Amino acid sequence: MGARRACAVPSECEAVLLAVAGEDGPLPWPGLVDAHRDAPLPKHVLCSLAAREGFPEPLARSLPRDDLYWLAAQSPAAARAAVAAGLAYHYPWNVIPPIREAGVLADEELVATFRPAMGPVQHVVGLAEDDGLRVACALTVERAAREAPAGFWPAVLRRLLSFKGTLPELLAHPD
Repeated sequence: MGARRACAVPSECEAVLLAVAGEDGPLPWPGLVDAHRDAPLPKHVLCSLAAREGFPEPLARSLPRDDLYWLAAQSPAAARAAVAAGLAYHYPWNVIPPIREAGVLADEELVATFRPAMGPVQHVVGLAEDDGLRVACALTVERAAREAPAGFWPAVLRRLLSFKGTLPELLAHPD
């Protein structure tokens, strides 16, 4: 771990990663998470780790917000961090297409993690009817509609614009 922490630039970090695990070998994720908890890993180390197989959520939550745009398509954990941070809402065309093109998150998970709730609703409006993201959003709403009690939809509409959580969270607790 000390060798990675001592790296001054991303290319040095990549060289250490290659020496430790090879091109695609497993990394000691539990040890890296523990080391990060004890003393946060430098930004460039986190960014170098983001594309490695198994990149864990605890490290993804520490990725620098300014770098999440280009890191979002690197791994499922990085994509979830970018979407949960609201970047997909504020800059959807810079975040969502790369995530979908890289295939790091399924459309259903993208809808489930997209914050705030209004984000997926706004984003899918211009998509084709058979687009997977639009279908995933519609199915999420449809499932909630099937079991909706009286007053459900007015409550959802009242909170939709200001709700900071995900669409599934809003639909589960609209009041």
